[in-house]
Amino acid sequence: MNRKSLIGAALCAATGILLCAGVASAQTSPSLMVGIDVSPQLALGTRGTVALVKLDASNSSANVEIPSLTFSGTFAGGAGQTTFTNCSIAFTNAINIALNTGTHALSNFASTSVFTFDTPIVVPAGTTRWLGLVCDVDGATPQSGSVTVGVNPSTIGATNASSTAAIIPTASVGPTGSQLTTGTVSIIGASLPSSGSGAAVTPGVPNTGAGGDAAANIAILAASAAAVIAGLALLLKKSNANA
Repeated sequence: MNRKSLIGAALCAATGILLCAGVASAQTSPSLMVGIDVSPQLALGTRGTVALVKLDASNSSANVEIPSLTFSGTFAGGAGQTTFTNCSIAFTNAINIALNTGTHALSNFASTSVFTFDTPIVVPAGTTRWLGLVCDVDGATPQSGSVTVGVNPSTIGATNASSTAAIIPTASVGPTGSQLTTGTVSIIGASLPSSGSGAAVTPGVPNTGAGGDAAANIAILAASAAAVIAGLALLLKKSNANA
């Protein structure tokens, strides 16, 4: 590893950023890195940001087009395929504007959930985009319930936006080298404050320290600051464990 790579790796570890795409390299080919950061907990009867998905084309030589995202769900402790309902995908800087509407809307988050965008999204070369998975949390789910949410980069049908040639995405990695493609959200009983007007509450404080939309992510969290406090401590512990 060269000196630049060592410095970059050290910075990733020192900052505790979960979704660290690694050190930038020359943009020699179309590429996409994908990672997920899951909220550690969501409250019964609320609408919340279940996870943030990082689409990283910072090292790509071409714009990347993505028609859909496929999530996996594994349920435990009494949680099931009705735990997360009315789910939508949105850019973090417009979290209440769903990108999957009409026939693309999903009523339940299942063991396999395919979110097809109304219009394929494009990640410009040299940039990173963040998406939020937002769902209602069923009030009848036991407080011991949990859902493990995952994204398999190889299932994303990414293409070169200009040539339509296929691009095979790879997984973002953390400071320890582990792939960041899954995470578990626990269901808690305490009701969290609503931000009103159907706005998404973000109690888990998914990572906001990297990517082009970091400022927008922080703004989302600020809108539900009271709900953030408990989740922040949990996420910091998770970050330190992965550092």
